[in-house]
Amino acid sequence: MSKVLSGEDTRTTLRVANIPNKFTQHKLLSLFKEHHDGTFNFFYLPFDFVNGSNLGYCFVNMTSPAHIPSFHAAFNGQRWPGVNSEKICEVNFAKFQGLPMLLNRFRDSPVAREARRMQPLIIDPVSGGHTALSDTQLWTGRSSRRQQMERQQMEQQQMERQLNLERQQMEQQLNLERQQMEQQLKLERQQMEQQQMERQLNLERQKLQRQQMELERRQQILCSMQATCGLNPPLPVSIPAMPYYHGSYSTH
Repeated sequence: MSKVLSGEDTRTTLRVANIPNKFTQHKLLSLFKEHHDGTFNFFYLPFDFVNGSNLGYCFVNMTSPAHIPSFHAAFNGQRWPGVNSEKICEVNFAKFQGLPMLLNRFRDSPVAREARRMQPLIIDPVSGGHTALSDTQLWTGRSSRRQQMERQQMEQQQMERQLNLERQQMEQQLNLERQQMEQQLKLERQQMEQQQMERQLNLERQKLQRQQMELERRQQILCSMQATCGLNPPLPVSIPAMPYYHGSYSTH
């Protein structure tokens, strides 16, 4: 603190650590304002967005380095009042210094899109009022380049979603055509097998017809030979094919 008192150290942003996790933004801000109202213009208590508890530290930017010694003396090394906690407060200089750097650090971060009770606060040292970062012109007046980048990113995401949708539709169409083709091939294969069976049956039928004709022809020959020899004609029965007789008949 000696360099701060002498004016050699002009840093203004403090990091307050070992804060009880149940402290809300309103409770801690009220505690700081109780004896140091009008001495700081920025306050941010980070929270775990899942369980709603603070992360155990906060950032405070003093309007002048001259206000740091009294704030440091009031809180550093002290227990937290009004809570049942063994934590001892620690006050040190923060990594990011000055209000402009703090605003640049947090205005484009996800915290500015969270609920106002979890956002960094801009403090009016005169009135004591405060405004959430997302409600300030520093947030709404972001550079056109940033807005353009966000717009391009949104367009790219929309294009990717459209491409994914078209790809899914194409895959569905290909699957449908493949299934239809497989069904058509299966039907054609069944038709070919049926036609092949019909051809085979026709061949078998023709073969039986030829055998029947051959049998009838042989029976006619046999009847003719028996009539020549004066024998009784055979009964018209279906018998297997008989061999031809190549000898001569003689009568006794």
